Amino acid sequence: MGRQSYAGDVLVTVEGIQATATLYGALVNSTSGDWAQPALQVSRNEGETLHFADVPAGEYAIQVFQDLNGNAELDQSRRGVPLEPVGFSGNPSLFNGKPSADKARFEHGSADTQVSIRLRQPKKRN
Repeated sequence: MGRQSYAGDVLVTVEGIQATATLYGALVNSTSGDWAQPALQVSRNEGETLHFADVPAGEYAIQVFQDLNGNAELDQSRRGVPLEPVGFSGNPSLFNGKPSADKARFEHGSADTQVSIRLRQPKKRN
């Protein structure tokens, strides 16, 4: 009989929060490199931390956004530019737009994993 593998938690600390609004995070399998896939877990919190429980060992990516208008969605322009604060695991550059899940990849083993994500504020238009 095979040994049961322990699934650790993924604990996310979010930096750069500038308003009181709900924080949402989506955990995805990074091997597809695609954010359009359904999230394996979604976490929601009013504070600066998100908790994904019992995550099996593997390669993952996390997208976080702060829902400033309370509609439970990341608002974007017609060109796909985020209109609300957003961040990704690994804190990749957003200069060329939303990074692939592969660029935000991190390894998660059988123990708990700590991830720090910095929110990027949307650019103000004049």
